[in-house]
Amino acid sequence: MNFSAKYVLVMLAVCSFFFTACYEKQEPTPVVDPVPAVYHIVGTVSNGATGAAIVNVNVTINGASVPTNNGSFQYQVSGPGAYTIVAKADGFLDVTKTVQVVEVADNQVSITSVDIALFDASSLPTNPVEPAGDSKLTVDQLGSLGFNDVDVIEDGSFVTETAVEMEATDAEVEVEVEINEGFIITGPATKAIDVYEYVGRSISAALNKPYYGNSFKKEKIKVTLGGNGNVLVGYQVNRIYRMRDFVVEMYDGSKQTFTAIYEDVCEVVAQYDTHDNHGNHGNGSTAVGGGKGDEA
Repeated sequence: MNFSAKYVLVMLAVCSFFFTACYEKQEPTPVVDPVPAVYHIVGTVSNGATGAAIVNVNVTINGASVPTNNGSFQYQVSGPGAYTIVAKADGFLDVTKTVQVVEVADNQVSITSVDIALFDASSLPTNPVEPAGDSKLTVDQLGSLGFNDVDVIEDGSFVTETAVEMEATDAEVEVEVEINEGFIITGPATKAIDVYEYVGRSISAALNKPYYGNSFKKEKIKVTLGGNGNVLVGYQVNRIYRMRDFVVEMYDGSKQTFTAIYEDVCEVVAQYDTHDNHGNHGNGSTAVGGGKGDEA
């Protein structure tokens, strides 16, 4: 074999190597699955007067028992949303607080922190409440409390209206309506004493109304409508709420003003077909709950 032939063979070998390298299949980049977000609620429970940790405290989150360590706790929850925390200890008022856990993206950890202060009931003022007249909360303030589409009246009350349609009938009909028992309060936030327990229960005695942890207790009432010769096509539920201010003496001797809101009257107004009987266009109404009345 001459030099030229050897040179050609060498070049062919080199080219073959490069072609093989160029067309060699590359390994795919591994796909890493995202790690789901993790959510924790962490907190401390302390004595509202001294600031010391309360060791023997019972804590629950949405009803589930949570271990504590020297008044501190950490609990993994299932995801974002509202969680109700209840703290109890012998000799102290119970505390109920609701926290909002914020949603985060995958591969992240959400930590919601809450500080809870319990207060010794034996050292609280014995007559801490003074009525302070009707409140004048605005539509925006009521909206922040969950009361939407309200009509505020000058005498310290407001009205909500809900219309319910039903299949037309001239027969007597029994409908079920919810009334709101108890009351809710709003006012200045304070860490050293639990508003829901101390202030709420104090105002409860002044109002002579039960207190259900700053929420209404729903009670279902049955109301009979129609059966009077007119064609019933629906009804409207009108609720009248009262707003009353109370000055409350706090644990440190200071005085703060809180507003109590309660349902005073729940009125059910029958709606009739106005084309059915031109001689009687009036709508009957029945007051339930805080008021009185008969269906016309």
